Amino acid sequence: MLKYKYLFLPYDEAEIGAIEGWLELMADRGFKLMRVCIGNLFKFEQTLNAKVRYCIHPHIGDTCYNIHGWIYVGALSRNFDVFIAEDNNDADKPDIDSACMEAALRKQILRHRDGGILFFWVAASWIIFSIRLILILGGFITFLIDYDVLLPIGMLVGIICALVFGSLHFSAYIKRKKRITLLMERKRQPVIKSHKLFKGCLIIIIIISLLVINVQRVTKDRLETIPLDEYTVKINLPLMDQISPGEWFAAETAQEKYSSDEIIDCFVTEESFYVAPTSLGIRQYGSIVQDVTDTYGKRFGYNVHYFEIRNEGLAICYEEELCRNLNSGEMTAIYVDGFDSASYFLNGEIEDIVLRSGNIVITAMYYGSGSLLDSVHHFSMAVPH
Repeated sequence: MLKYKYLFLPYDEAEIGAIEGWLELMADRGFKLMRVCIGNLFKFEQTLNAKVRYCIHPHIGDTCYNIHGWIYVGALSRNFDVFIAEDNNDADKPDIDSACMEAALRKQILRHRDGGILFFWVAASWIIFSIRLILILGGFITFLIDYDVLLPIGMLVGIICALVFGSLHFSAYIKRKKRITLLMERKRQPVIKSHKLFKGCLIIIIIISLLVINVQRVTKDRLETIPLDEYTVKINLPLMDQISPGEWFAAETAQEKYSSDEIIDCFVTEESFYVAPTSLGIRQYGSIVQDVTDTYGKRFGYNVHYFEIRNEGLAICYEEELCRNLNSGEMTAIYVDGFDSASYFLNGEIEDIVLRSGNIVITAMYYGSGSLLDSVHHFSMAVPH
């Protein structure tokens, strides 16, 4: 049989009467309190004679440790201390000044208000963080695609739990403040229900949500890429040679001479297994290179992204979101064989297109001597038939 038993405090620290009753009930069962550990974990020792009395005294400094006939066991909180007396000890319970007890109880109750403010602040911080991410990424659908659905779920669950936890603290603060006289009467039943188990579950869920958010952010930062020639899905996206052969030759020449990954960058990523299980990106950039006569002399750039969205409805939302982000330029609705919808944007020298076929969305950006609009028909080969 175990000699020691560890139990968490089942009541709030302000419920001093209920705590004394719980300690005496444990003594009737043969368990004597030995020590109050960190986090309100109580250590009991099983004894044959556990007839003891308990007293919870307001914390008034080191002087309260020297109470005749009573032994200090530990601090219940910053505001109360726990004392024990053996049954054969005829020491009376110490007289406690009512003003001192009320002051300690008010300080203890005030911690509920501070706890409510803290968790409301946590919820507000997560809300601001979520809105900021959505704005930076250009919309909620883009946010889902970039970070997978686990991140917004983790944020949502964490925000709800923090709001509930904060509400419980404020509710306890208001109710116990009104019933402080009943608390001072040291009744063996709690004046206000503590919800200790429920609060513990909320804390665990909040911690799990925080871990999910951190894991998702780290996963995105460490996203691995797959070379184009290893891509298993047969996709034929137009390259720069179909936009302007001269620029494609210049990009290849510059890469051979300088081994610059910034000139040609082709990769495939699996960014989200829930919203966009396949995300294919092709980026090719070029610019003037000094003292190289066979390098194309005008700056150019080409950027293509291919998304397979979870369903057609979500793909339509994503297409609308992309078009809203590009609405600073001149928009033209165009027809491209194989696509349900196609939009062309011209903003200065930069050309953009947004194409959708079912749940497939393709975006392209180009600037240079060629014309993206004249070559848009090349994208028809990218749509599975």
